[in-house]
Amino acid sequence: MESDLEVYIRKILEGLELEGEDFVETPRRVAALLRAFNQRNRAELPGLLKTFSETAESVLIVQTHIPFKGLCAHHLVPFFGTASVGYIPRGRKVGLSKLTRLVLSAGEVEPSTQEAVTNLVVDTLYDTLEPIGAGVVTRALHGCMAVRGVHAPDTWTTVSALRGQFLLNPTVRQEFMEFVHNGR
Repeated sequence: MESDLEVYIRKILEGLELEGEDFVETPRRVAALLRAFNQRNRAELPGLLKTFSETAESVLIVQTHIPFKGLCAHHLVPFFGTASVGYIPRGRKVGLSKLTRLVLSAGEVEPSTQEAVTNLVVDTLYDTLEPIGAGVVTRALHGCMAVRGVHAPDTWTTVSALRGQFLLNPTVRQEFMEFVHNGR
């Protein structure tokens, strides 16, 4: 039995006069795609950042090239790219896999924007761990830019969000940005 969402998608296909065997499973597939970008609860994100050990303060931890994806709230078309996440712990740190899980999960909360996903990651990290500073830089390609409007498929958008000493201290910000630009 089709879900309400699948019925609506089938009506859209009919409205576009798209029919035939290529479209038989399309409502189910499109519904699954849309649900994939609406499967996380924002309140679950802090739970991904369980700390595991003490560390000296003034250690800058940066992870780069974390893949992420989101669904554009304006067009319901995917955007995807990489994120770089950094923070200076205040005593406790998380495993690197936790940073990756946070980034991957942030894009699955709901259809959104790259700016909102970037801020969600840095705010969750900053509010949960209470580090000395935190920063996130995302770089993404947007499907809506590629296939409609301006038709610019290779245009990358970069968004940064900084908190604490990453925002207030130019030396810390510069060190983080050097890791982001040179990290491999």
